[in-house]
Amino acid sequence: MKFTCFDLTQAVENTSHAETYQHLFDQVEIAENGGMDAYYITEHHFDPGYNISPSPNVILGALSQRTEKIRLGVMTTVLPYHHPVRVASEIRELDLLTGGRLDVAFGRGAIRLEQIGWGVPRNETSERFEATFLALMRMLTEEKIDKYSSPWWSGENITILPDATQKPYPPLWLTAVSETSSYKAGRLGLHCCTAFRSQEERQVSMANFRAGWEEFSPDGPPGQYQSMHMIFVAETESEARKWAQPHIEGWLGHFVKLLSDRPKKNEEASYETHKRVNTQLLESSFDGLIADNRLIFGTPAQCIDQLERVMSDGIDVFQGYFQFGNLDYDASNRSLKLFCDEVMPHFESHRS
Repeated sequence: MKFTCFDLTQAVENTSHAETYQHLFDQVEIAENGGMDAYYITEHHFDPGYNISPSPNVILGALSQRTEKIRLGVMTTVLPYHHPVRVASEIRELDLLTGGRLDVAFGRGAIRLEQIGWGVPRNETSERFEATFLALMRMLTEEKIDKYSSPWWSGENITILPDATQKPYPPLWLTAVSETSSYKAGRLGLHCCTAFRSQEERQVSMANFRAGWEEFSPDGPPGQYQSMHMIFVAETESEARKWAQPHIEGWLGHFVKLLSDRPKKNEEASYETHKRVNTQLLESSFDGLIADNRLIFGTPAQCIDQLERVMSDGIDVFQGYFQFGNLDYDASNRSLKLFCDEVMPHFESHRS
């Protein structure tokens, strides 16, 4: 069992973007000093209320020089938006800069605002993802490539530099939202990360992932499954509800609205399965989110009980999302410290 952090790096009201970045650096320091295994940021565009790290690899370069032990990663790099030579080259550079502490995750993107801004038609995202992924894997494993091509890019005579640090490449993940993505992660040999799933949904997703991995590598080591949850830890439940509940509810409303901005008719079929997860998030009461195991919330003892339920499903990695909405930075820092000091030690015997 490993413990990781996720940071969406969204702007907070009455706070500068520079202060948001500084808070990210502070949280990474708390996580590393607290013994967490990895810290992940992500790529999103055009909406400061959702994310202000459009080029997260730049931030990882900075973090690589501010940390020594904790693993670092971007969860997720949206492959349809990028050229595979650039993605492969930056993976190599960041792996070198982190001294082999890099994790990488891929996705095809789900937000219409971003797809429109990048000029990527929604009905091409799956095809673009597959083409970019296949080219990328060649670039990370072959010393020299004479020719590569797709309908969107092509080139000849390339060598990806610098040399690989983690060989043949860093751990690779797929962020899975749709019902078919978990299976796809396994089939492609990518570890799988999901978010905001209920216990029942998580069990189905894990089974699909394991089935896909069995096809990819029936005799090899099993793939890793990571489950992301919003989390807030406080000394008392009343303190948790005072400081965090309004911000969790407000952020989830914004999140679901952003992901649900899709046509009433003729939606791209491969995105249809997103609707069920989003609808259940929006329609759940706050206490229902806790009961369904989508949210970890309350005192250290309550969070331990809720985490034990998550662990009982057989996940390999718990990913905590500690800074959300307009949550006060000091409150978020206290929550992360309490998690490291009073929740994680309970699971020490399960850690690898």
